[in-house]
Amino acid sequence: MTDSETPSVVEKPRSTLTRRTVVQGAAWSIPVIAAAVSTPLAAASVALELTFNSPTYPGTACTTITGVQVTATSGGATAPNTSVTVTLASGYTFADGSTSFTGVTDGTGSLTLPAVRVPAEGGDANFLATSGTATATATATAPITGSFGWISQNTYKDAPAVPPGSTPAFGGLFLTPDNRLIGPDGTVFANNVAEVGQGYSAAVSYHLGLRLTDGTFAWLNDGVYSPAPNIPAGSTLAYGGLWLTPDGRLIDAAGTVYATDVVAISDGHDGGDSWHLGVQHADGTFGWINTGVYAASPAIPAGSTPAYGGLFLTPDNRLIDSSGTVYATNVRSWGQGYATTTSWHLALEHTDGTFGWINTGTYIAAPGIPAGSTPAFGGLWLTPDGRIISADGTVFASNVESIGDGYNVDGDWHLGIKLRPTACAW
Repeated sequence: MTDSETPSVVEKPRSTLTRRTVVQGAAWSIPVIAAAVSTPLAAASVALELTFNSPTYPGTACTTITGVQVTATSGGATAPNTSVTVTLASGYTFADGSTSFTGVTDGTGSLTLPAVRVPAEGGDANFLATSGTATATATATAPITGSFGWISQNTYKDAPAVPPGSTPAFGGLFLTPDNRLIGPDGTVFANNVAEVGQGYSAAVSYHLGLRLTDGTFAWLNDGVYSPAPNIPAGSTLAYGGLWLTPDGRLIDAAGTVYATDVVAISDGHDGGDSWHLGVQHADGTFGWINTGVYAASPAIPAGSTPAYGGLFLTPDNRLIDSSGTVYATNVRSWGQGYATTTSWHLALEHTDGTFGWINTGTYIAAPGIPAGSTPAFGGLWLTPDGRIISADGTVFASNVESIGDGYNVDGDWHLGIKLRPTACAW
């Protein structure tokens, strides 16, 4: 009994509380006080959790996904009035075109998102919900869309046999999502292909190096598939039937060495049965291969980049050959080269955003190419609005998203094309 409890034993007026009653009251009061003190501490230690109402949300291109909800809980109880932000990716947007939405959970701890738009190209995307340090993810899925075509000898053709999700590879070949290398009519040239290299096209044949999904290598020789067991693991696809090994050797499928201490190569030039390939060495020097024969290129300045065939781009933006001859100045980028037995074409972008091209060694300005275009193949550019055009404005294809590596056999040229998906009518 404390001093404060003394009045309970005073005779007048006599308390109706006995000592036992007071002690019992004190004993019961202790847990009540302890519980009152511990409750906010326990609440503070329970982390907020976020969950989507489904792990995946299926959709189709140019439609909307509705009914996406995020629920916030804390210690198993709903967490109303919680601010949650949801971020979309991979082209998915909300109805207002934004990729982020912030809202507050309702009385049940749930937040219903606005309708989510599936992009024209379809595909998968992650949804990310955040509130403070709490996060949750879900996945949206939609079949990939997209169609393909190719240009054969100046004429565009559709390629309906090429499945959505494929990639233009070389000439009229495409790499499918299931790793088949196929022609525009669906003919299969190789299976289990993870990557293709630069193609070489001679007067009557072509060569194309392949990296397979198991890490081994192979190549196509005029459409005939052959394994390349002599290529060391970790090698890089180079040009035609050549590979760059991890120790810097440039070798063919038989193991023949064309150059050593190589760290970078140019785009290959092939005209008729001759071919040229610029190389950069590990010590910063340069050389080139002319139809299998290596020659040093001491005239190339330090810091240059192998560009196309025996041409190099210098640090001051000159395009020069191995002897130092200048073919163009103020060059920022170049496209794929086109060559026959008697001529070659190379599209250029200049540092000021204008364009030009080289026709068999002679530079020609291309003022008709729209700003923002990209050098493509030979004397062709890909414009911002998706047209493949030549320097004189001739249109070879429209609605183009990307192109493959060009194939040319003495004027007969092929170029694979991925078309842009049809825009959604939002």
